[in-house]
Amino acid sequence: MTELSVGRPGNPEVAHLRVRPEEQGRVAQLMQQLIPREQEVLGLLVDGHRAAAVAELCGMSLSSVHDRIQAILAKLEVRSQLEAVAVVLGLLNGRGSDGAPERTA
Repeated sequence: MTELSVGRPGNPEVAHLRVRPEEQGRVAQLMQQLIPREQEVLGLLVDGHRAAAVAELCGMSLSSVHDRIQAILAKLEVRSQLEAVAVVLGLLNGRGSDGAPERTA
């Protein structure tokens, strides 16, 4: 497994995620689509912070955090914060054409 850092560079609260080797390239590619502020917000979401806490930690308004979260969801092609965190953690291996996780019966 490889570690991937997301969050505020130089901040001790940066999340160091363990990513499976087979997911490393895909996760790195997705993370490159995000601007640094979006990476910071996503890192805090991965750490389990809610939007209000992210706003306080980043010195942003709550509406700005919500805007960043919407941008993250669009760039990662997911519908929820939980899905975005799962993508970063490499948990969503395959997604259907609608962006939803593929389900097996």
